Amino acid sequence: MLVAILFCSFSFARYHDSSSKYQNYYEGLNKKTFNSNGSKNALVYIYYSHTNDFAIEALEAQNYSVFVANDLQEFDTELATGNYSFAIVLIQEDCEFPDYSTLQNFINGSGKVIFNDWTMDGYFTYSCDSASFTEDYAALFEAQYTYNINCMSFTFTDPFLALGITNPVILTNPGWGDPKTMGLTPIGSGVSLAKFDCNIRSYEDALILGNNGNTIILGYFVDQPLFDERQQLFENLIVYLENDGNPPPVTSVNNWALIFGIFLIIVFIIVNYRWRLT
Repeated sequence: MLVAILFCSFSFARYHDSSSKYQNYYEGLNKKTFNSNGSKNALVYIYYSHTNDFAIEALEAQNYSVFVANDLQEFDTELATGNYSFAIVLIQEDCEFPDYSTLQNFINGSGKVIFNDWTMDGYFTYSCDSASFTEDYAALFEAQYTYNINCMSFTFTDPFLALGITNPVILTNPGWGDPKTMGLTPIGSGVSLAKFDCNIRSYEDALILGNNGNTIILGYFVDQPLFDERQQLFENLIVYLENDGNPPPVTSVNNWALIFGIFLIIVFIIVNYRWRLT
């Protein structure tokens, strides 16, 4: 029995070890502002991704100036300034978390946030150097964890979120230990956006929309979707939050453009008719 316990302890201790041989993709990108001419401001802290997850490129494509925080302390300081309308904070390694009150205040002020947490609110903190339990971050996003893990595909329930990507979304593993995915379920006014395809409890949720369409919590790591689809997936999520948890409105045709189009059709019919008479 003692041998088994020691074996399990060793196995858990290696999960998401911050001394991993993989270099954080964001190494060297920190403390840089991207697309400084963007009309909107976004703050990003991702620790960490094995390969490019295209979060920055997706924000740039949606006309954001992007500031990448060097660490969580800088993320908290920047978030508290009120200079940002959108934040992406992803805890994909280690056991450090953004300041709870600062994040809560940002959300309460209608700030847009995309978030994940590999520890599942401390459920996996026994694999970290400091096993202190965290605040209930999932509840900030109107979600809770089911603690079922490692489902490698999910299906979007809203067709807009699946635009331009494969649905079901196939997840890869660029080098993560356990967990590879984190099952979710909504609480409060939370709404499921996608279902994992293989979990045993009635297809648990992979993404939860919360806070009146201002937040999304992810049950996967952002360098897991197919490489060529990562930017489009992020852009879909960003646009969805910008529209308060809805697809963007269909752009109506300008009335004068419609009248002019009808006029051209009438002219074409008249000309064609007169040509037939000659």
